[in-house]
Amino acid sequence: MKQAKYYDEQKKQWIPFAIDGRTPVKGTDYFTEQDKAEMNQQVMASLNHKFSEIEGRLTGLETEGKYELIEKFELIETMDFSRTLEPDGTPYAFKSLKIIFKFGDENIPKNIYIQNKENKTVNFAYFYANAKQAIMRTSIQNGVSENLNLFSSSIGEMLNNILVPFKDEIVNINKITKIFSYGKVPAGSIVEIYAVRA
Repeated sequence: MKQAKYYDEQKKQWIPFAIDGRTPVKGTDYFTEQDKAEMNQQVMASLNHKFSEIEGRLTGLETEGKYELIEKFELIETMDFSRTLEPDGTPYAFKSLKIIFKFGDENIPKNIYIQNKENKTVNFAYFYANAKQAIMRTSIQNGVSENLNLFSSSIGEMLNNILVPFKDEIVNINKITKIFSYGKVPAGSIVEIYAVRA
């Protein structure tokens, strides 16, 4: 009968369990709270880097002179928001849109819609309650929307979270005219809206 073993990171070797089935202890049995905190920190650092890398790729479009910052705002209370006008009162009329969210602490699901002038949904994203950072990107090409939605959650996952509207709703689109949330967005959330004008 083979004897069970465990891997000792410090000794870099497999160590047999004692005959009575007991040996591991370290932080009683096994990792210490400090070990767990360090592992969690490494995972989060890696995933935050990945999120920044993806955000950087999307932000790179602005450096080509295409995207411009339309508005940046913070929600002072948990609420829904809606935007159809630029801060100077100009009606929204965009061919490409990118929204960066840094959500507040309250863990609630977030539903974000992007629509055209006929109130047809061009892009929709449902972000889970624990989502902390998110990006929505929509671009209109030849009357059809191309969408990319991503989020980073508190447990460090980076997920592709695309929900495509019905086919008849995403054709024959010429511009984006509205952004709104449904089901509330947490207080303290920061929203950055970048766009390319139609």
